[in-house]
Amino acid sequence: MIVFAGRYNDSEILSGPEKVAKRIFHHCAKENEAVFVQYFFDGRKYGTFKKLFGKEITVNEDNSKIITLGIIRIIYFFLFNKFEIIHLITFERFAFIFYLLKFFTKAKYIFSVHGIVTFGNYELKNTPRLYRFKDKICEKVFFKYSDVIIMPSPNYIDLTDKYFKYDKTKVQIIPNGCDIEFHNVKRAERNNYELNIAFQTDKIGFDFSYRFLINGLTHIKSKINLFAIGESDINELIKKDFPIIKKNKMLTYIYAKFLSDTDIFLSINKYDTFSISALEAMAAGVIVILTKETGLASFIKYGLNGFTIEFGDDSGIINSVNSLLNSPDKFKMISNNAREIYNDLNWDKVYARYSEIYKGLIK
Repeated sequence: MIVFAGRYNDSEILSGPEKVAKRIFHHCAKENEAVFVQYFFDGRKYGTFKKLFGKEITVNEDNSKIITLGIIRIIYFFLFNKFEIIHLITFERFAFIFYLLKFFTKAKYIFSVHGIVTFGNYELKNTPRLYRFKDKICEKVFFKYSDVIIMPSPNYIDLTDKYFKYDKTKVQIIPNGCDIEFHNVKRAERNNYELNIAFQTDKIGFDFSYRFLINGLTHIKSKINLFAIGESDINELIKKDFPIIKKNKMLTYIYAKFLSDTDIFLSINKYDTFSISALEAMAAGVIVILTKETGLASFIKYGLNGFTIEFGDDSGIINSVNSLLNSPDKFKMISNNAREIYNDLNWDKVYARYSEIYKGLIK
C-alpha cells in the first residue's frame, strides 16, 4: 500500500501543492492500493479530542480513500497497517510523526518539495518565531530521512544548502502537470487596442514584486486591463498606481474560461519553484512573462513560446510586451506555441514519472 500524507482539498479551488497532491493521488489510486492521510488542521472547527483521537473516512467516486486522523490515531494507523511507501506530498508538520516512527517500518519515504518553507519563513514572510522553529525542524528531518526527494525544478537545490545538509543524489526532478481543461479552451477573439494581463497575488514574496510589476506596466502605451488573482488584499501595496480588477481564485473550468480571454500572464516573483498557474496559462494560449527564478522558466524558449526576464528588470517587461504589440502575427505564433507545452506536461505524462519511482521502490 502507498500512503500519501499531506493536505487534501475536496474542492477544485486549489493551491499549487494541493493540486499536485490531488492529481497524483488519484492517478496512483487507479493502479495501486493507496490512501491519503491528513490531520484535523482547523483548530477553530475541531476540538482537542478530535485532534487527538478523531477519525473520518471519505471515499471518492473512484473508490480512493481519504482518511483524516488525530495524532493518536495517526500513530495507531502507522503501527497496525502495512505499507510500502509513505509519500509526504505536501509539507505538513503532522507528518513528523511518520518520520519519528521510521525505525519501525521497512517502508520507503518520499518527500515532495513545493518550496523551501524555511527560506520563505525567514526571507519572505513575517512568520512568528515558534512556527519558524517548528517548520525548520520538520523540514530538516524530511530532507535528511527521505529516501527520495521530488522537486519540480532544479532551481532551489543549491539554495537548500544554506539551511540543510542532505544527500543530493536522492533528488528527482519531476515538473508539475496541467489539466486538460486549459488545453481544450477556445481562445477568445482579441483586438490590438487593449491588453488583458493577469498575475497572482498569493505567491510568497509578492510584496517584493509589485513595484517591479507596476514600474514595467506604466510604460506600456496600450490600454491595459490588469487582473489580480488571489485572496491577498493588494490595496495597500498598489494603492492608486494602476487600475486593477481583483479576482478571487476560481474553479478549474471557470479559470480556464477566464484565461481564454487573457493575453499575458506575469509570473515575476523573486522566488517560485515552478508556477502551475503559469503552466496552465501557457496551455490556454496565454503568453507568459516569467522571471528566471521561476522553475517553469526552463521550458521557455525566449520569443518563441514565452519570455523570461531578470527579476527587477523593468525593461524586460516593457520590451516583451511592446514586441507583441508591434507584431500581431508574432503574438499569435507565440500563443500557439505556448499551448504545445500541454503535450509534455499533462498529468498523465507527469504521473508516469511518479509511477516509475513507486515501482522502483516497491520492487
